Amino acid sequence: MFTHTKKSKLFYKYVLSYMVMLLIPIVIMGTFVYGNFMKILKEEVLTNNLNRLNNISNQIDTQLSQLDQIRSQIFLNKDLRPFYFQNSPLKGMVARDELKSYTTINPLLEDIILYYRGDHFLYSSTSSYEISRFINYIYHYENWSEEEFTNTLLSLQSPLVRLGEPVTTFPNEKENMLTFLYPLSNTNINPYGTVLFLIPEKAFQNMLQQELKGYDENSIILDHENNIITALRYEDYLFSQEFQNFLSSSNKNQQETIILNKEKYFLSYVSSPQTKWSYVTLTPVEQVMAKIKIAQKRFMYVLLIIVLLGSVATYGMITLNYNPIRQLKLYTEKLWNNNTSSNEIEAIKNTLDHLSNENLQLQGKVKAHQYAAKPYLLFQILNGHIKNIEESNSKGKEIGVSFTKNCYFVAIFQVHSTQPIEQQEKQSIIKIIEEQLPNFMQGYGREDLQNNAIIFIFNIDESALCYIERTLIELQQKTLTQVLSSPVTIGVGKAYSDFSSIPESYLEAITALDYRFIQGNGKVIFFEYVMAQQTAVSPYPTRQMTTLKQSIKQGRMDEVDDILKELLDFIQNTPIPLFVARGLCFDLINGVAQTMHELHQEFVLNTQYPDILSLTKFETVEELTDVIKQLCYDLNQYIKEHKEKQEQDLIQEIVKYLQENFDSHQFSIQNAADEFQMSLPAFSQYFKDVSGQTISDYVTYLRMEKAKELLLTEDIPLKEIAHLVGYYNVSSFIRRFKQLSGITPGEYRKQHETETQKL
Repeated sequence: MFTHTKKSKLFYKYVLSYMVMLLIPIVIMGTFVYGNFMKILKEEVLTNNLNRLNNISNQIDTQLSQLDQIRSQIFLNKDLRPFYFQNSPLKGMVARDELKSYTTINPLLEDIILYYRGDHFLYSSTSSYEISRFINYIYHYENWSEEEFTNTLLSLQSPLVRLGEPVTTFPNEKENMLTFLYPLSNTNINPYGTVLFLIPEKAFQNMLQQELKGYDENSIILDHENNIITALRYEDYLFSQEFQNFLSSSNKNQQETIILNKEKYFLSYVSSPQTKWSYVTLTPVEQVMAKIKIAQKRFMYVLLIIVLLGSVATYGMITLNYNPIRQLKLYTEKLWNNNTSSNEIEAIKNTLDHLSNENLQLQGKVKAHQYAAKPYLLFQILNGHIKNIEESNSKGKEIGVSFTKNCYFVAIFQVHSTQPIEQQEKQSIIKIIEEQLPNFMQGYGREDLQNNAIIFIFNIDESALCYIERTLIELQQKTLTQVLSSPVTIGVGKAYSDFSSIPESYLEAITALDYRFIQGNGKVIFFEYVMAQQTAVSPYPTRQMTTLKQSIKQGRMDEVDDILKELLDFIQNTPIPLFVARGLCFDLINGVAQTMHELHQEFVLNTQYPDILSLTKFETVEELTDVIKQLCYDLNQYIKEHKEKQEQDLIQEIVKYLQENFDSHQFSIQNAADEFQMSLPAFSQYFKDVSGQTISDYVTYLRMEKAKELLLTEDIPLKEIAHLVGYYNVSSFIRRFKQLSGITPGEYRKQHETETQKL
């Protein structure tokens, strides 16, 4: 075998190729990888540090943003409003219980303190205290006297942060504490109270500690003025001139090398656009270089092993890899009785040619099986399992089913033959119909396995709807008559612009086809024409269906029960045809599902509920009634379980809407009620029950607060201010302002101008 291999030209090609393959990685690793090893590892260290800082920054930004969210929730909490506390002997316990629920939201928080101006007590998540007891015994700040603390509570107009400072907590534990203060007011003008968030400095240090990766690193957090908020270690170099020069530089790099106290560090820097805080990580270069040197040695050892093992293994690999090719040539020559090939490659080529021919034949068989995918897709559409055009076109892309027009309808072609029509003949009829359609119409058909019928879904431009009848009659009389010897009846459903209404059109096509008993075979029967000829029946319960959807959205289950009883009574006691009852049942099930989707709920119609195809099998209204009752019961239970969450989301949306639209001239309580699909009395009562005040009072409060802000910050006439806060009439604005504030807007402006001049 060895002698034969030496004589083969292919063998020497293998030798050359393997040597080249061995040398290429060695050259690359020796010249490129090794030369850039230190740079790559350095960039990796700096990148990891930068990613870690970004992660810490995002976490802290999230936690700090929650503080403002908690402040907003406290402002909206009717149990924490000042007017509620005035007459409540249990106000301390109420405040403690309410604030305690907020401390669990943010893991950084140690305590939340609430103060109402004019009160002598502070309320926290643990208890309530007099101001002097709190600042002198419960949380004693070394650099914050009782007088300064009280003045801050009374004068705070905007958020304030006190950096880490020594605080002695009860009974006698000392730790550094950060204090975040927020005024309680919707517009930050004339706050009625102050909320304090106490966060231990060690909470930030724990977050920094969790992100350490093995080096002797130091991480620092600084505020917008480069004051140190916290650090893992307070080393001397943090106060060195070199570090201060870096912080004061206007062109700070996110990654660089810096020398502090004669020691070199890799520095990573990140600044938060939200809080303006800065995050710095310092990694000793010497420690990183020590690991790099170890890695370099290992790299050299690996490179040497690769060269030795590669050289030894080359011969064995050539032998192992070449022999199968040689054996394959001998096998192909024996298999095809063809020994004219000059070398192994040509013999393998002949084998691949044969396999390619076999593969083409196999692809032909696979393509034939693809025809089964088209009927299945159409079945899903007719059954209502595919409800949107995007999903349908995505699934039908590979099998040539694509809807590009804007209207849809279903037609059923019933062949009146005494003998069953073979599947192949049905496929031929489908192909003929699809090819004979005009340019303004698309159509895709599938056979009905239970009878001699073919179901077609047609897609047509809205502008061409008037040509449907002529097109179908021509297909029936000219095309199908030439192919079939039996008459063909076509039942046609109505055309819809909504893709999800195709199942409804299918029901209508079945109904139209059923009327061949009256009109005879061989006709094109349109559902619309059939219905126009029928005697008038009771009007469709459109009002009840619309009201049902609104009641579901608003969680009014008493109204839902009444409407469902009314609909069931309509189905059971009104003399309507079965197909109308079926359509009403489908509309009810489909309407409930769409309503739950609009509410972003996940109520699922179980398999026990009927789809569009199984509805056609019901023969009596009583059967449909039982199914609807079960659906209503399940829906009722589901909404009751999720009603509380819906109410929480609804009041937040209402408050947001009022805050965004109160100053609009088009604003009205009726428009707001219409926006949330509620009646005016129900909308007003709902807001008052949840917030403790009327909508008018809340809107007036928002307008007056904005008016005060404009009076103090803008030198514009009162008429323009009245328009800016939503009043058409300046007299009404002045009268309402004086009624609530005790003085006119002009007096209010002069009074504050005088106070400003005194200051």
